[in-house]
Amino acid sequence: ADALSRMYNHNQRLMRWALLLQAFNLEIRHKKGTENIMADALSRSFKNEAPL
Repeated sequence: ADALSRMYNHNQRLMRWALLLQAFNLEIRHKKGTENIMADALSRSFKNEAPL
């Protein structure tokens, strides 16, 4: 939420999410797509693999 408060051109939807998330003790970190195995399994199509 700190990054959102420093933005010059505030997006109202992002600001609403930031206000909601401030109530929680959380840490948001970026993870490269190639390292995000959980998201890969759901969103990427893998070649040369048998269908489930």
